[in-house]
Amino acid sequence: MAFVFEKIPSEDIEYVRSLGIKDWSGYDLERFFEGISGWSIDRSRQAFLIALGGGYDDMPYFWAFLYKGSECRIEQEMEIIKTTEGKKS
Repeated sequence: MAFVFEKIPSEDIEYVRSLGIKDWSGYDLERFFEGISGWSIDRSRQAFLIALGGGYDDMPYFWAFLYKGSECRIEQEMEIIKTTEGKKS
């Protein structure tokens, strides 16, 4: 099976909570427990990717990739460049 992006199902909320994942500032991911957030998940490989926040001012975006219970944190920096026509690229 491939990765799919979906809203986190209510039956997976306790599983996510049990992992103890913290957001970019060290707080629990309560926003995920409300069932409003999504993730990219490959259930057959026991792997998923979730956003942890950030992405404003000069702060990078933060992500957590979990594979069979092991967590890898990812930071993504973006730079917006305006072209000579004034458009963002």
